Amino acid sequence: MDKINYRRTELIEMGHAKSVVEQYCHCDETQAYKTKEPNGPFIIPYQHFMDWLSKNKKSN
Repeated sequence: MDKINYRRTELIEMGHAKSVVEQYCHCDETQAYKTKEPNGPFIIPYQHFMDWLSKNKKSN
């Protein structure tokens, strides 16, 4: 079964642009959240990230 939530670094390792992942983490409609550890990683709900990505992709 696919994971539902990914760390920010995992998405970047999967080939998503770091700038795009950062933008998602800080945008108004993000559902990313930080783990409880100090300086913990952002956790990103994958489906919402992909929906956001397709909605915000710049058309060529």
